[in-house]
Amino acid sequence: MDVPVLVGVYDVTFNLNSKEYSFIYKFPVIGIRGNATTVDWGSTDGDILFSTTDGVTYTKSNCTLINGGLKFRQDNDWPNNWGGATWPSGTGIFNQDGVDIPVEEGNYNITFDNVTKEYNFEANETANTVNITEKGIFVYPNPAKNALNVGTANKQLSDIKILDATGKIIASFPADKANTELDISALSYGIYFVQISTEQSISTLKFIKN
Repeated sequence: MDVPVLVGVYDVTFNLNSKEYSFIYKFPVIGIRGNATTVDWGSTDGDILFSTTDGVTYTKSNCTLINGGLKFRQDNDWPNNWGGATWPSGTGIFNQDGVDIPVEEGNYNITFDNVTKEYNFEANETANTVNITEKGIFVYPNPAKNALNVGTANKQLSDIKILDATGKIIASFPADKANTELDISALSYGIYFVQISTEQSISTLKFIKN
């Protein structure tokens, strides 16, 4: 007599002594990658992964993206991937090498339906303006184009560094006052971090260069 099984991917266990077995359904892994994300097309890093509780609706909150393109894909590999022609929502197109979802920079809450392949990028407006830490240090605007303003309410800045998405220091700025404007016009489009030091603390904030 055969064991009846529905189509899917499972973790299977079998006890040789008792002959007991179990099939635990394993949800597909869904993620995104592309030059609009921190995981570019040729990167060896894993995809930006989504969460799910049912294997159908997948979500990713507070995801920072830049201008560019991306695709959804399954299990960190290309056999099952979906591009798209519309933004910020649409239906994924299966296995299309030339059709990337056209992304506008910003911070988004993203949903993907693994049955219908419908996707939606909902702007997270509170993340796209001013970053302020609990220590009263602020960075604006975000995204920024040519200049980034950094400062504190009442503390003296001592050192400012710009880091890329990998954490590598790519620029340093002296600071001798509570507020300063950084020239970031030479930076390429992308996601960066600004590390701000005062005599009392060090804070790191994320920003987008557009």
